[in-house]
Amino acid sequence: NIYPYYIMSFGQSIKTCFGKYIDWNGRASRSEFWYFQLFLFILYFIAGQIDSFVLGTELGQIGTTYIIVLLGTMLPALCAQIRRLHDVNRSGWWCLISLTCIGIIPLLIWEASPGTSGSNQYGDDPLDKSATVE
Repeated sequence: NIYPYYIMSFGQSIKTCFGKYIDWNGRASRSEFWYFQLFLFILYFIAGQIDSFVLGTELGQIGTTYIIVLLGTMLPALCAQIRRLHDVNRSGWWCLISLTCIGIIPLLIWEASPGTSGSNQYGDDPLDKSATVE
């Protein structure tokens, strides 16, 4: 393999995040987190379209399909965010700063930053292929 690090694919990310549905322990690489965020964006968009075209909700209104999808994905999304914060050696409690408008900025910076190399207090480096079971 010419790549020294393990980069998760789109499908692996979805499988991993749903497999760790309520697991906030450990670390999540950037590829795991951001691919899952892309999946959620697409899923929410499709749910909104179903609400609009099938159920007849107005544009901008939240419909039944969207709420069901949101409730089904809320925990894995939160757990992925907490694991992502663990990767940059931050406590999962930092996700609460997103409740303030200005808190979104450092949160996005941390989520986009490379994780700490090697093990940290939250677990092994998710990019270390030797620590990853394939």
